[in-house]
Amino acid sequence: MIPRGLILILAAAALAGMPHAARAAEPAVGKDYFSVQLMSGKSAAALQKSLALLAGQPHARIDQRGDVYILRVGFWESREEAEQAAQALLPIFPNA
Repeated sequence: MIPRGLILILAAAALAGMPHAARAAEPAVGKDYFSVQLMSGKSAAALQKSLALLAGQPHARIDQRGDVYILRVGFWESREEAEQAAQALLPIFPNA
């Protein structure tokens, strides 16, 4: 089994290897974008530990939709860019 810390380093390296434009666009009001949903739950506090694993990832955040909290990363302009990021994070977040 690969240690979790090594997996995080590999995922970060994979994302860092993407061209800057592919890492994530800056969010803009009224503009469509793609994000990767990594986890969800009823408690934002429960997602904080996982959010800490995403330090340095583009636009890592916890969003709230109704009474559900969602851990997401990125604001990509294309589905392909978001899918590439999701693939890099799958070892850490297999349900992404």
